[in-house]
Formats: sequence, C-alpha cells, structure tokens
Amino acid sequence: MHQALFNGHVRCTLIESFSGEVSVVRPGFRKKFDKGLPEAKRFIDDQGWDITIFIIKGSPMLRQMLPCDKC
Repeated sequence: MHQALFNGHVRCTLIESFSGEVSVVRPGFRKKFDKGLPEAKRFIDDQGWDITIFIIKGSPMLRQMLPCDKC
C-alpha cells in the first residue's frame, strides 16, 4: 500500500491457515480466533483497525461448517 493512502488507522495482518485457524497480528500483538473469519473481522472492526495484508488459505466449505453464534 502506498504511504499517501494510509488514513491514520492502526494496521494489522489477518491470516487464515489451510486448517481454518485465524490469527490477527501486528507489531507486538497476536490473537487467535477459534470461530474463524467472522469473529476476527468483528474484533478488527471493534478495534477500529484496518486490514492491510491478508492471507486467506482456508476452505470456504470449512468456514460454513464452523459454528458461529453471531454469524
């Protein structure tokens, strides 16, 4: 991302592994999410962060099978 496009929000990286495990990382911070992408996205939105790098490798079918109480 070009420096001129930054809006001043804290930036983070979202990583989903092949097995469906999701982590949000930034310098000095790492948090894992058991309920997958929806839970991680809610956390990021609640923090007011921007996702600048994302690595999504999990299966869409696996995401549908994971239980999520607020999906």
